[in-house]
Amino acid sequence: MSEFQSKFFRVSDSTGFDYNSAEVKKLLDRILVEQAQFIRVDSAGFKKTDVFFNKETSSAADGKIFLWLKPPATADVLLEEIELLHRHELTHILIQMRCGTEFLPVIFWEGIPIHFADNFVRTRLSGNSYHDYCRVFLDKKCLIPMELIQLGHNYYGMRQDFRIDIQAGSFAGFMIEKHGIDKIVDFLRDFQPPVPEKPVLSINPLCRKFFGMDFKGLESEWNNYLLALPERAQLRDKFAGKNFPSEIPLAHKHCRFCYHPFEEGEICPACKADNRIELIVES
Repeated sequence: MSEFQSKFFRVSDSTGFDYNSAEVKKLLDRILVEQAQFIRVDSAGFKKTDVFFNKETSSAADGKIFLWLKPPATADVLLEEIELLHRHELTHILIQMRCGTEFLPVIFWEGIPIHFADNFVRTRLSGNSYHDYCRVFLDKKCLIPMELIQLGHNYYGMRQDFRIDIQAGSFAGFMIEKHGIDKIVDFLRDFQPPVPEKPVLSINPLCRKFFGMDFKGLESEWNNYLLALPERAQLRDKFAGKNFPSEIPLAHKHCRFCYHPFEEGEICPACKADNRIELIVES
């Protein structure tokens, strides 16, 4: 186990991978400043945070960041992987700082970090944004209905299909580009998550309050935005012969209320919610 510190982070590394720690320290701190600007958080007030490089999981939990690093082909590839994962998990922490909770609509809870991290890095490396990918999916009529993946247990249960994250990142990015991050944060702060006593997803009334239309209307606006983008012929050709499943199986079971993964029974081991209770999407 190796350890080092930057201005904003304490890093513990159990991977044994070889890299320049001084370069990584600069990278982690630069990412904090940039992501804080994106989310409009004052980086000067950011408390030093523990980061764990490991070979098991990537997550942001209890104010700690875990980055799952895989054996790199080159040192540059490792730095790119650290950048993408750190941007993503750090954005979860920054969104939670602004909103005061992590129990947010999953399309935004995952979509905002994907937009500002995965999409940000991969657009720079490949030249194709997640908007570009979704334009191709729309042309191929294989976009997954957003009403399906707005439910957290579906989102996480179907996440093995790479379209899930790409669509969430594109949709959240479109909303931020149109309305600004401050209005999105106000919308998220007003969200009341479903609970067993009131298993109602009230996303539609909230969308009408802040954006003047329901969630389906926002999805239609996003689709129209995608159609107006210039076609990426090389990306289109990449998926020309690929068939996407029209139905995606739930590969993993997640709680309908807290999204915690579990396999046995119907009672969530984390929040104790009865998952036989059906969620109602308020119209």
